[in-house]
Amino acid sequence: MARRNAKAGATRKSTPTGRGKYSGKYVLSNLLFCGECGTAYRRCVWTQHGVKRPVWRCVSRLDYGKKFCTQSPTLDEEPLQQAVLAAVNAVMLDRDTLARQLAAVMEWELAPVLGESMSLADIDRALEELSGQFNSLLAEASDTPGADYTDRFRELSESTARLKEKKARMEDIYQEQGQVQKRLLAVSAAMGHMSAALTEWDEEVIHQLLEKVTVLSREKIRVTFRDGREIEQSVNQPKRRCITA
Repeated sequence: MARRNAKAGATRKSTPTGRGKYSGKYVLSNLLFCGECGTAYRRCVWTQHGVKRPVWRCVSRLDYGKKFCTQSPTLDEEPLQQAVLAAVNAVMLDRDTLARQLAAVMEWELAPVLGESMSLADIDRALEELSGQFNSLLAEASDTPGADYTDRFRELSESTARLKEKKARMEDIYQEQGQVQKRLLAVSAAMGHMSAALTEWDEEVIHQLLEKVTVLSREKIRVTFRDGREIEQSVNQPKRRCITA
C-alpha cells in the first residue's frame, strides 16, 4: 500500500515520488529509495533554532509513521550527496575499464537473438507467403465443393500463428535492447563530459550515470549505476539526533 501510494503521490505537487522522468530540480526524487519498504524518499526542509536544514525521508514513513516502515532513517542532504559523489568518483577512477565493460555490454545486449535463425524480415516474407498459400487454398476450395481442406487450412493457420508469436517475441527483445542501448549511451556521454573527479553536485551528470540509490541504513547507501554495477558507500551523517516519525 505504501509503495502504491508513493507512485500515486506523483499527482500531488508536494510529493515527488516513483521512478518518473527527471524533473531537473531534485534528481534524488527519482533515484533515492528506502531499502526496507522500497518506497521513494522525499526531500523535506526542517527548521531548527531558526536554521533551515534539507533532509530526505521515506514517503511511507512520512505518510504512515512506523505502520509499514519501521527503521528507515532520515538523511541530511549534504552528506548524502557527498556519499553519492564518492561512489561516482570511485567508479570513474577506473574509467578505461568501465568504458571497455560498457562496450562489451552493448555488444552483448545488441547481439542477434540467440536460438533464432530468422530475422524479422524473414518472418515477414514467410507470413506473406503463407497468406498467399491461404488465399490460393481458399480459391481452390471454392472451386471444388465437397472436398475436405480442413487439415490444410489448420496447418496454414498454425504456421501463421507460430510465426506471429515469434515475431512478437523478437520485437519485444529488440525494444528492450534499444532501451539498454540508450541507457548505456547516456552513461558513455556522461563519462565523456567528466574530465576530472566530481567535486560539486551536478544533477544532470548524476541523472545520466545512476539507475538507483538505495538507503540501507543511516550510515550506508547502495549506489546502482546504469551499467549494472553497484557500490556500497558510507554516509558521514552528523552526530546530532534526527527527528523521527
